[in-house]
Amino acid sequence: MKTGRRKTVWRTLCFVVILTPTLFLLKIISTCSPRSPTPLTYSAESEKVLSEGEFYVLKNVFHYKESQQERTGLRMLSKLYKQLPAVRAEYSVTSPEIWEFIAKLKKDLKGKGITKKPWKLARKWAKPTSLIPSSAPGLGDVLTALATAAVTSADLSDRGSQLKIKLKLEGGQTVIFKPMRYAREESLEDAYFTFDRHNGEIVAFHLSRVLDMRMAPLTVGRKISLETEILPVSTQRLSDTIFRNEDGDLCYFGNCEFCDRKWPACEEDQYLEGAVVMWLPEHYVASEPHHPWGRTYIKGKLAE
Repeated sequence: MKTGRRKTVWRTLCFVVILTPTLFLLKIISTCSPRSPTPLTYSAESEKVLSEGEFYVLKNVFHYKESQQERTGLRMLSKLYKQLPAVRAEYSVTSPEIWEFIAKLKKDLKGKGITKKPWKLARKWAKPTSLIPSSAPGLGDVLTALATAAVTSADLSDRGSQLKIKLKLEGGQTVIFKPMRYAREESLEDAYFTFDRHNGEIVAFHLSRVLDMRMAPLTVGRKISLETEILPVSTQRLSDTIFRNEDGDLCYFGNCEFCDRKWPACEEDQYLEGAVVMWLPEHYVASEPHHPWGRTYIKGKLAE
């Protein structure tokens, strides 16, 4: 009996000796390890931001909290908006330097007659870290050429999720034409499952210059006629997607991931409005930084 009791006491003592440091180590590890991200949940504050129209993506956080919970930026947005009144108060007076900066940007846009070879100038500008220099005399000539140069060929653009036409302009410059899909005053409730706005491309280009992040392709608005400018020079496969709707307007539905005859882009008053985006030159090799707001269209899958 004494021997059995000694064995039991010995086993208990060994168990305590082993368990105590193990628990201590686990406590240290849990304290030092980064905390798992807090799951995103819907809040009244998110709805407030959405209703103000300042950041639509918060609604999508509510819908897809499982796939978005690793997005640190999205989780911090509501906290950032709390600081908005203080920031507005601090920077309520516009600095004179801002107006000088805007004047320089406008000078490049309005200046014309600088070059007779706009395509060559734009190709010269393209660098791995920027597509346009901070000071760009001749920019007005390039944008004017994008908006007015004759279309010499037109074809489908197969890549991507949005409707567009691949055009070649007089002088050999390739561009992408993205048609207008919504009226300017139309408000989109869910930007994940809607078409791109054509003027978003235009805004992105000008905003890239304002922020000195000059990586957005040169873009300008333009109206084209499917009947007189596109059909005479289009490939057969593009022509096969052009038709007249019930109102007699020419429409096209193209070929892309979400292209369908049910969702065509149609002319209004015999013209189709859109954005002309300059194709990058063949020699161009861009740097590839990871995009912090990258996403996928698959629920539960984050962008790499």
